[in-house]
Amino acid sequence: FDHMQQHSGQHILSQSFHELLGAGTLSFHLGEAISSVEMDIRKISEEEVENVERRANEIVFQDREIKCYFIPEEKIGSVPLRRPPKKKGLIRVVEVSDFDFSACGGTHVRRAGEIGLIKILKLERIRNNVRFEFICGKRTLDDYLWKNRILRELSTRFTVNEGEILNTVEKLSSDLKSQKRKRKKMQEKIAQYEAQEIIQKTKEKIIKELFVDKTPEEVRFLVLNIIRKGDFVVLFGLKGEERGHLILACSENINIDMREIVPLVSPLIKGKGGGRSSLVEIAGEEIENLEQALERAFEFIKKKMGSDL
Repeated sequence: FDHMQQHSGQHILSQSFHELLGAGTLSFHLGEAISSVEMDIRKISEEEVENVERRANEIVFQDREIKCYFIPEEKIGSVPLRRPPKKKGLIRVVEVSDFDFSACGGTHVRRAGEIGLIKILKLERIRNNVRFEFICGKRTLDDYLWKNRILRELSTRFTVNEGEILNTVEKLSSDLKSQKRKRKKMQEKIAQYEAQEIIQKTKEKIIKELFVDKTPEEVRFLVLNIIRKGDFVVLFGLKGEERGHLILACSENINIDMREIVPLVSPLIKGKGGGRSSLVEIAGEEIENLEQALERAFEFIKKKMGSDL
């Protein structure tokens, strides 16, 4: 019965597109959860989609009769079919009373009211056409129930009416972006001070360190500030909760391609990464091997720099 609801709903939806927008149906897919219909439309507005939905459901609410009958091929011209039949001979016609006439061999409900509500969920452009995902009947009820439950939970969580949820989320999103910008500026300032402190403490051109209390972004800021302040090679590692990170860089005046290090250390941490000649980043699962990976990178740089150290 569920499949009959979706199939009959598709007939009404397709004819609604045809009636209001002159669009033809190119294909129909009956899915286990969501069905789709591809229409030969290049552009469609949100208002037009709503109009099609309203027209389709108007036919459902009128509970029009859906009947099936056969017509000989030579008399098919007497029936206003939505699209020409693909078969010859005796043609089976599915009619939604005085609304849609389609050559179809599938199973259908007996009356439009049995379809239940028809709802278009989303659309996507494909092959210069538009594909519409839709649901009918019990599927529409199930969809409404879980979406309504989410709305109620959000309304309770934010202590606002359901109609105010979107504005509340937009404000939270705006506030979050603002906080991220402020945090980024603060991280950059902290990185400048930390970089200066590290440079003052070290007497080496190769700076190697493993962190456990920073984010990849914080380590990246620190690396960039160090290589801007002098001729250094920076080999930093970071132990995360689930992944380890390597951020390896050198100043522009140092003639080393840091990308050469990637295949040397990536296998140690089961990682992947890349970058440009002056800076590479690698992330991997084997966190316990980060120190070994840093040491291998250190030995490679020492050989490359030789007497320049």
